[in-house]
Amino acid sequence: MSNNAPPSTSVSVPAPRPPRRRPGPPAGARTYYKVVAVIGRRFVSIFDGRTQYKMDQVTTPPGGCWVCPDLLAVVQHATTLPSRSAQLDAPRAILQVAGWNTGGVPPRMPAGHSQSRSKLLVSHVMPLAVLPYTAAGQPGMGEHHAFLSDGIAAVSSLVSSGRPVSAPPPRPPSMQISSGEANRTYGAGEAQTRRLQANTAALHEDVILARVRLERLRSVNDVRALNDSHSGQPQPQWMQRALARIGGPRAG
Repeated sequence: MSNNAPPSTSVSVPAPRPPRRRPGPPAGARTYYKVVAVIGRRFVSIFDGRTQYKMDQVTTPPGGCWVCPDLLAVVQHATTLPSRSAQLDAPRAILQVAGWNTGGVPPRMPAGHSQSRSKLLVSHVMPLAVLPYTAAGQPGMGEHHAFLSDGIAAVSSLVSSGRPVSAPPPRPPSMQISSGEANRTYGAGEAQTRRLQANTAALHEDVILARVRLERLRSVNDVRALNDSHSGQPQPQWMQRALARIGGPRAG
């Protein structure tokens, strides 16, 4: 007697694809600073007037990108930009960026340039935060003043989400001294003006990072409070994912 039942077939279910990782700074990235022109609501290179820098996006300018190791260096460097720069008279902002070279190669000076501790060349940058250039040294403020004030709070979603990014570098000794000592050391000249400008940007940087940490702490406390309220009950999947992300205990 023949069996007319259709032959059984095995169905292979493809394995779920892992989520695509958004390009971001590698483990060896470091925090640097770069002064840029503000054109409308875009941040562009002062020198070429074309290269654009966007929050959360990696930029690889041809020939590399000049960055500075600290805020005082970037303020000082901004006063020595070439006179042929395309956006020399445009309003400015300071970008805190993650910078790195392909293959973990350290920052370098290109051939033909004298060695400098105040500026370096990297191949990749990703803006992490927007800091003020301050009105004192700001060319062409005018109608851009309101935008530049609002833009101070801009911060990358990578920083907000808690992904590991290099912490800001230590402040130079000249930024850590008291106002009285600074006046005795630098007087009221250009050196003191640049120091105050760098300190202003540093204060905004501290406020931005403090806000990020506070929001992250509030989120952790909210999830833990919900976890306590669900103790002994099945947890929703979203709560399990949130607890796993912050390293909190699961109720089981």
